Amino acid sequence: MTTEGSTILLCDGGQGTTLKDEHHQPLSNQPLWASELLITNQQTIKQLHQTWEEAGANIISTISYQATSQAIQQLTNTTREEAIKLLQSSVTLARESLTKAGTQVALSLGPYGATLTPGQEYTGEYPTPYDTEAGLEEFHHGRLEEYASDGGTTWAQLDMLLFETIPSLIETRAIRLAYKKLLQNYPNLSEKPLVISFVFPATLNGHFPSGDPPSNVLRAALSPHPLLARPSAIGINCTKLHHLPSILQAWSHHPSQDVSLWLYPDGGQIYDTITRNWSTTSPPISPEEWAKQLLHIAHSVSPHWNTIVLGGCCKAGTSHIRALHQLLATHPKS
Repeated sequence: MTTEGSTILLCDGGQGTTLKDEHHQPLSNQPLWASELLITNQQTIKQLHQTWEEAGANIISTISYQATSQAIQQLTNTTREEAIKLLQSSVTLARESLTKAGTQVALSLGPYGATLTPGQEYTGEYPTPYDTEAGLEEFHHGRLEEYASDGGTTWAQLDMLLFETIPSLIETRAIRLAYKKLLQNYPNLSEKPLVISFVFPATLNGHFPSGDPPSNVLRAALSPHPLLARPSAIGINCTKLHHLPSILQAWSHHPSQDVSLWLYPDGGQIYDTITRNWSTTSPPISPEEWAKQLLHIAHSVSPHWNTIVLGGCCKAGTSHIRALHQLLATHPKS
């Protein structure tokens, strides 16, 4: 849908929390979080994808955010090859679940911190060697390679790569290096649009974990360099709604008009990485009010972006995406 100069699309919401809240899956103590269902319950994953599409999402992300072949091997005692096949099945499950023409599949890849226990995606505080660009480049390249290692069969089912909840400038550069290296090493792979989405945690009052201003984050994502892959979109996720305007103000002078913007904030609650529980520190916001505020923010920045993708992160469920879809259908320019 086009509104005030921008095309607005919808992505899905928080995968793990929706699996737990709406599909009653006990995920709280699993190191793979939602990706555990790749091992135990692939049918529920299909149902989740279908629910997002029915709610109005144009882009569906794979259940692979925290998944690594090493973690799957540890849980299942399988070979690395079998673990990689399970990772690849996340893409096939998403593609086979969709029924509407034009719905796209995004490969969801979290930061290195999402593989740690407790998770460190809100801090970017990683152990050696993953506190260096070289260590993170090796991690992300190896992870991408696993989705490209079957001769491109899995890769061909993808529409885009979505790196989510990135908490550091070092990791941003490492991701761009890793993707560039992958394309060089696998010249027969088609280049997919690259999306890098950043986290501005509630516990840090919406500031970037490293303390860098949003303008530095923008520069790390988009500054041209021959050794770095060029993102087609940047985004903000796992961030409170009320922090978005100040970040977006700093991003309003981005260097390229063909870069898209993704905004998929959380549903308003705060996550404790130690207990893996959620709490609300202020009056809860309804899905309808959440959608209204998010769409208003999107309209306010639409002159600066060719395409805007809206959706939700943790604790934003199908009712949030449905509310966005209904608002766009009835008030595309409000």
